[in-house]
Amino acid sequence: AGQCLLPPKALTILKESSDEELTIEATSTEVKIEGQSARFSLPSKDPAEFPSVKELTEGCQFDLPAEGLRRIASQVAYAVDEDSTRYQLGGVLFSVGDDLHTVATDGRRLACLKIETQGGKTATGIVPAKALRTVASAIGDGVATVTLSQSNAMFRGDSVALVSPLVEGRFPAW
Repeated sequence: AGQCLLPPKALTILKESSDEELTIEATSTEVKIEGQSARFSLPSKDPAEFPSVKELTEGCQFDLPAEGLRRIASQVAYAVDEDSTRYQLGGVLFSVGDDLHTVATDGRRLACLKIETQGGKTATGIVPAKALRTVASAIGDGVATVTLSQSNAMFRGDSVALVSPLVEGRFPAW
């Protein structure tokens, strides 16, 4: 029982380990990962210093099936242009009304997907492609609650919450 703050390298160790069983011990200053074939000691920080997840209370909130988020990440986000100097092309447009329309373009190709939602409000925001891919891979199954405010997007599932700033700028007319 308890909590610890895992350094990013710990996730790599856990992913790459071939051991069937690993033991993780954590103190306020270090995390020890031990298996049959290897031992690691990594510096750690106090979990109390970790910032809390900012709850978005204002904005347009709607539920979206986790499978819908994965479809957006795979069928729409591939068309973003993350290297462009036009930052708004580095994200996926979320336009919520009666339905959710998601659109991405790099100036040469365009991908869009329409998903039925229930929320009643309208909102528009450009979600960074990296944040969308991250939440799509971590959301699990079930339903994700999406909140779009003027400057942030929040994705919340059963065991994960991700808050990301929206990309500033105006998305091209599509």
